[in-house]
Amino acid sequence: MSIKKVADLAGVSIATVSRFFNNPEQVRKETRQKVEKAIAKTNYAPNSLAQNFRRGKTGLVIVVIPRVGDAFYDGIVSSLSQTARENGYNILVKEAQFNTLTLEHYQGMISSKQADGIVLFVGLSAGARKTLKPSSKYPPIVLACEPPTYKNHHRLPSVRIDNVAAAKEATNYLISLGHKNIAYISGDKKSTSATERESGYKAAMRSARLSSKATILEGGSSLSSAKEATHKLLDLPTRPTAIFCGNDEMAIGVLHEIKASKLKVPEDISIIGFDNIRYAEMTDPPLTTISQPAEDIGARTMELLCKAIDGHNMSNTIELLSHHLIVRKSTSSPHN
Repeated sequence: MSIKKVADLAGVSIATVSRFFNNPEQVRKETRQKVEKAIAKTNYAPNSLAQNFRRGKTGLVIVVIPRVGDAFYDGIVSSLSQTARENGYNILVKEAQFNTLTLEHYQGMISSKQADGIVLFVGLSAGARKTLKPSSKYPPIVLACEPPTYKNHHRLPSVRIDNVAAAKEATNYLISLGHKNIAYISGDKKSTSATERESGYKAAMRSARLSSKATILEGGSSLSSAKEATHKLLDLPTRPTAIFCGNDEMAIGVLHEIKASKLKVPEDISIIGFDNIRYAEMTDPPLTTISQPAEDIGARTMELLCKAIDGHNMSNTIELLSHHLIVRKSTSSPHN
């Protein structure tokens, strides 16, 4: 079915139908209703590829995540993709392997005009940050989960939770249960959100005058590195009574190693994670964790990017979404 048939049925010009699809706000309400009825009768669908070509757009958004297959990012990307489709975009997921996005990678995306916008779940390298200035030659970027801590440079819009406050809440919960010897296994140091969570843990221990008992090991955000960190903690002269992990994947690895060492959770050691991935409530015992609103993060990130692509100035826009402490059976008062 052609656009001409739609125009004939609606009693309007082809240009008006085209305007209805491209700039509906420029079409009068009565006319829009006529076009909508004609579209419904004819089942006409515009060629989105041709539309995007005329607009100078690709209809594509690049999404850069630390690692493909990560349960936390799966949930966010699913929501982001749905919102993208609702706004006429498809997404292309790229993996950064927990590395910051370099200037070469970033310029490659620009020079090849691969996408109309970029969503970053990873940080930018110093070289890439220096190139970021509001300019038509750069596709809009929105940070998701990572804070825009780029001093003296163009500040990117971001959607995230307050990682420092969330980590404080998790640590204070363990303290409220009576734990004093609380260890922290951090995420990958390249991630600013990981360093923020570590800062929150330190702040809570400091406020409770427990800094001398603070123990921090790097877990690298993965199961294998968390397992290695667990054995180091269990080999300490005085092992911790509680372990706070920078994400749920590490917490699940810690839980497995503690049980493999013939110790009990939470009787011997309490464990708390971060993210509330879909596996957290299915561990044995179910994992206490900080819940991030994955669906909201994905949807709001894409909505911000769409506004930026449409020409709105979204610089310095920071949306802080709410986190929640989910208490399950992996934490209790110390028994020793």
